[in-house]
Amino acid sequence: MLMSIEGTPPSLAEMPKGCAFNPRCSFATEACQQMVPMLEEVGPNHRAACFQHDAVAQAGVSR
Repeated sequence: MLMSIEGTPPSLAEMPKGCAFNPRCSFATEACQQMVPMLEEVGPNHRAACFQHDAVAQAGVSR
């Protein structure tokens, strides 16, 4: 299940430092503000580029 993120995506001409979602992600940490996460396998047939993918996935299940 994909969760939506509130707000407007950043301009491609003015991308934020770190993860492109960090300014509007409620799970963002300092790591998200400094580094771009690498795409990795997080389950069968599922990949994510997110430092907080476990917390995000758990929040999606509890909603």
